[in-house]
Amino acid sequence: MLAPPEGRGWREAPGEGRKQIRIMLGPHPAPPLPEEWEVTPHMNRVGIRLRPLEKIDVKLPTELLSCGAQFGTLQWHADGTLVALGPDHPVTGGYLQPATVISTERWKLAQLAPGDRIRLVAV
Repeated sequence: MLAPPEGRGWREAPGEGRKQIRIMLGPHPAPPLPEEWEVTPHMNRVGIRLRPLEKIDVKLPTELLSCGAQFGTLQWHADGTLVALGPDHPVTGGYLQPATVISTERWKLAQLAPGDRIRLVAV
């Protein structure tokens, strides 16, 4: 199991009890990504599905060319959910990739459980 690097642990969003995960925007330009998400029970080593806490009023593209993906890539699906790709992810995908979990934060993905609320913070 992945563990936090020495001397590091979860940072919670001030006063909210939500766990923070830092992300880097791109590779695709995308509408603003909601910050707050809930972990769904749909999770395994391929990916972790997240649902937004607030309704998203944006039309996401459904016809993208397949492109490379990596551990930590966030794929934004047309139904509004986000999938954080895990270590056994597919190597390509045709979904919008608005951001990637930065490498020093990827250990946090292994610590998530269904029902956890997280905040994605762009750096």
